Amino acid sequence: MADRFTTPPPTRPNNADLQLTPEQVKQFELHRLKAKALQRQREQEASTSTSVLNSNNKRPIGVTAANSTSPTAPGPSKKARPLARDSRLGNYFDYDLSKMVNSKGGFLVEDGKEVDEELIRKEKEREKQRAKQNLEEREHLYDTLKSTSSLTQM
Repeated sequence: MADRFTTPPPTRPNNADLQLTPEQVKQFELHRLKAKALQRQREQEASTSTSVLNSNNKRPIGVTAANSTSPTAPGPSKKARPLARDSRLGNYFDYDLSKMVNSKGGFLVEDGKEVDEELIRKEKEREKQRAKQNLEEREHLYDTLKSTSSLTQM
């Protein structure tokens, strides 16, 4: 344990190094008293504004004074005008989506056209052929891998 470093005790500054004139001491005390008074005043202002809390420990709802510097303070009432449109945005079309009818997801589909059963049958046949072709390719690859692995084992 003698190997471990220890923190030396704090050294007190020597009063001989701080030779202050009586005028400096007076100014020092004056500034200290002014700072304490200002701090007390700020604490008092803070305590009066939050002295009354509601049951949830929140500030009560109050009306913001018109002469307040708060950003939510009521300002002079202005007539609400719509914002001017920026011409750099170009043309746009305003769609009323509440009046829109079923758009079939954007696909062009003719309503009332009978579904062609022959077309559906052909599509299912093509799908079966694709599935069969994929299965044959897998079997071929499996056989190829099987034959090459048996050759390497010999």
